[in-house]
Amino acid sequence: MAKVAIMEFDEDKRHFRFLQSLELSSIPTKGDKVVLDIDGIGYVFEVYDVHYADRERTDVNVIRRSTITNWNASGFPDISL
Repeated sequence: MAKVAIMEFDEDKRHFRFLQSLELSSIPTKGDKVVLDIDGIGYVFEVYDVHYADRERTDVNVIRRSTITNWNASGFPDISL
């Protein structure tokens, strides 16, 4: 399992801040979606960038896109066939 630190973009301060640590089966890459439960609400985050380092965990920078409920109700506008 890969240890990652999820870093969320803070729009007001214009930098990424630590959100939480996770152990995942693989390290997400740019464009991947990550769903996290925060205070009982599921949120969809998009991976913006990944920072690998010579330490125990990898920083995964994410941007919050929506709640999972709103994302699913949107009809997945990012999919165009």
